[in-house]
Amino acid sequence: MRLVRAIAFVWILGCGISVVHAQPDSYAAYRQQIELQLLDFQYDAAGQLTRFYLADGDIPRFYQNHSLFLKAFIWQKGSDMDAFLADASLQDSYFAQHKVEDPLNRVFHAEIILKIAIIQVLQGNHLKAAYSLQSAWAILQKQVKKYPDHPQNDRLLGIFHLAFSGVPSEYKWVLGIFGMEGDFNTGIRLLERAAREAPYLNLETQLVLYYAERNLKAGIGDASHRIDSLHTAHPDILAVSYLYIHNLLDKGSHAVALAELQRVSARAAQMPYIHYQLGKACYYTEQFDEAIVHFQNYVYTYPGKLFVADALFKRALSYALSGNRVKARAAFHEMANSYAYRTSQFDEDQYAQAQATWYQNKLFTDVEQQLLYMRYQTDGGRPQEALKKAQPLLATAPMLSNDERTELYYRLGRAYHLLGRWDEAKTSYRNAIVQNPIRALWMKVYAHFYIAQIMEQQAEWHDARRYYKEALQYSSYPFQKSLEQKTKAGLSRLKHKRYDLPEGN
Repeated sequence: MRLVRAIAFVWILGCGISVVHAQPDSYAAYRQQIELQLLDFQYDAAGQLTRFYLADGDIPRFYQNHSLFLKAFIWQKGSDMDAFLADASLQDSYFAQHKVEDPLNRVFHAEIILKIAIIQVLQGNHLKAAYSLQSAWAILQKQVKKYPDHPQNDRLLGIFHLAFSGVPSEYKWVLGIFGMEGDFNTGIRLLERAAREAPYLNLETQLVLYYAERNLKAGIGDASHRIDSLHTAHPDILAVSYLYIHNLLDKGSHAVALAELQRVSARAAQMPYIHYQLGKACYYTEQFDEAIVHFQNYVYTYPGKLFVADALFKRALSYALSGNRVKARAAFHEMANSYAYRTSQFDEDQYAQAQATWYQNKLFTDVEQQLLYMRYQTDGGRPQEALKKAQPLLATAPMLSNDERTELYYRLGRAYHLLGRWDEAKTSYRNAIVQNPIRALWMKVYAHFYIAQIMEQQAEWHDARRYYKEALQYSSYPFQKSLEQKTKAGLSRLKHKRYDLPEGN
């Protein structure tokens, strides 16, 4: 369920009249230390501090459960998931009956049930997850009605608003259960306030904001500035370092990312995704042999499914990009036949496994190899090189297949887009849109999305809406859930924008 996964991913790191008045808090410093240790993946140390310093038994219960959740989500071991669910069941019963008029307990209770839903999705129990999600929402709504001004409300309300604002089509029925539709801007505003004023999990809320801005806004916003500032303030907190590195890789600063990875590599045992990130950093700096080793290490050492298929996919592409198409085919064959059971529900992994199925018994053609280089150079932050690689393909464009032409124009659009040459980017994206691809349909749909994104940045609200809506007319293509989430978040952002005329009219 993409809705719950959207809520979940941020933890990789991680009306009425009543007014709650602030009370003296002698444990605030200890709570902050506990929360930092949890985000540093030091679960045992956080647990010891919780038991030793915190007098209120409800708060230690919440922190201990949160610790079990983070461990289960990040490492994705079956035993850790079972341990979390067993404890969460106990806490569910406890908070349902204990201090039922305490507004803080109500928020704790709702968040615990939300995390139950996330783990149930990872286990494949989607119906149970939907029921848990509905229960969490119902508890939160009663809390907001009775205690509308409690500052801890904003964190969960903001997460729900962000998730609901981008629900993919196949999960619209979930919104029907809840009887609501989320608003992206409201979600951001609530989380901003929670990060400033909520007494619990402030730094984690900042990481939620980073995730929302980086992924749902897809590059429009202050995500880079936010994570850079957080890293400056907390350079040794592993969850912050992970997202800081993630941002560097995402925007093409691979050499800087590699240096940061080497800085934290001594703590690799605590950081489950480090070999995957090292592999990506080496991959995009043309250190293909090292990339292959790191991707293999990730597959061997990480017990869960997340990004395993993508790591194997990039290992195969490392062979192809270094000129060994035969080894690339063998790597795809191994993916399709030996590792299919380790494909997660995330779009990146499902696309990787689909590619493995396609290429397991064939070599890349010369055209496919050139298109692969274009993708590699654009994703690697070298769009100028991608434009040069496109020139011989453009000369033979009429002879290419529909899928090949779609990818060629889409990759051109991405290169121009990254260079800030927006008019040329829109022209290339439109050239991709008029093709009739089959396997490359997702690129045609993404071309609609990126034109809408450019127009949103140019304050052309009407046309931006039109292209976002057109992107939602397609179905049954790779990355559909992710794209629909981003597209609906874009429409939510533009909901109250007027049809402004250009300056001077």
